[in-house]
Amino acid sequence: LCSPLLLYFCFTFTFALLYLQQNGSALDACAAALQVLEESKRTNAGIGATLSMDGNIRHDCTLYEGSSQNSVSLAAVPGLSSPSSAAHSFYQHTHETQRPCGLQHPIAIAGHDAQGWLQTHVPAEALRQQERSHLVVSPRAQQVWMRQRRMLEAAVRANGAAGGGG
Repeated sequence: LCSPLLLYFCFTFTFALLYLQQNGSALDACAAALQVLEESKRTNAGIGATLSMDGNIRHDCTLYEGSSQNSVSLAAVPGLSSPSSAAHSFYQHTHETQRPCGLQHPIAIAGHDAQGWLQTHVPAEALRQQERSHLVVSPRAQQVWMRQRRMLEAAVRANGAAGGGG
């Protein structure tokens, strides 16, 4: 018998295979499969992502295209509803457009600077302003964050009460 998560992964890989069979590129199929995984609360991607210490989400995504050996990376980017879709759009922009005077496009962008760049270059559906973390976070991820936050705060209090804390 298969677990529901294993069945979900099988569905995702089948989706990617069908994408390839319809003349999509391997990179397109990979990005599409990642987007399916990001939309699941069962995975640690997208809406199942882990929260940072301040209770917000900052997504990462790297895409690598094997035949050309080109890649792009997004790191610690707030406010993404689909990191893979944003990275795929970033890849297309950086590898399919020319810059003047032989200038090179960035291949890695991070944080709020990445968010600003993406807002001007990536389709709006790949981005979502994250005003409140629950908009793109599963209840389970919030529960894990709350438990870990309480544990950390208790450890800090215990360390301070013991005379530590530099």
